[in-house]
Amino acid sequence: MHASALLVGCPPGEAYGFGSRLAITYRCSNTKCDHAFLAYFTPSPDLTRAPGGLPVFTHSYSVPSKKQAPAVPARVATLSPRFTAVLAEAVDAEGRGLFEVSGPGYRKALEILVKDFVLTKHGDEEERIRKMPLRDCIRTFLDDSRLEKRAAKAAYLGNDQTHYYIRHTHHDLDDLKTLMKMTVDSIDMILLDEAYGESLPD
Repeated sequence: MHASALLVGCPPGEAYGFGSRLAITYRCSNTKCDHAFLAYFTPSPDLTRAPGGLPVFTHSYSVPSKKQAPAVPARVATLSPRFTAVLAEAVDAEGRGLFEVSGPGYRKALEILVKDFVLTKHGDEEERIRKMPLRDCIRTFLDDSRLEKRAAKAAYLGNDQTHYYIRHTHHDLDDLKTLMKMTVDSIDMILLDEAYGESLPD
């Protein structure tokens, strides 16, 4: 991918050497994106120099680092547009290195998805479901055993992300995201099964 770039900062000529860095503004050339970002470069640790005596710079990191939100199945996105929006925000926060807020963001997205799904089955109990703790909602209303187990495990890790300290250090944010994807896939398969159940005989 090509990107247009504008140099916005560099050390003075005599400062070239170990410890200096360059900051360069780039703009994504993808017309669907077109966002600007700042890239930082540091000299090669072994002080390698290019012809002319200038140091060789290598890319260190970029900000903001916008991550691509995972694709949400169309049926799930239709069921819960708010889940899709909050999930994208959590992914974006993670991409920016905001790990203290991205974890709770994933947890919130999970609760929205589960309760939106449950409400399609139990709309007459909306007020109760809206106020119910996520764990109780999962245990009370999710009839599919596989979905219940996946959602419960995701909620367990998600809750950990909202606490003062992480209790289960043997599992991380990637485990939470994996369990959330499994939960999404389970809901998507249930929705697909229901769609064919309405149009075809058993």
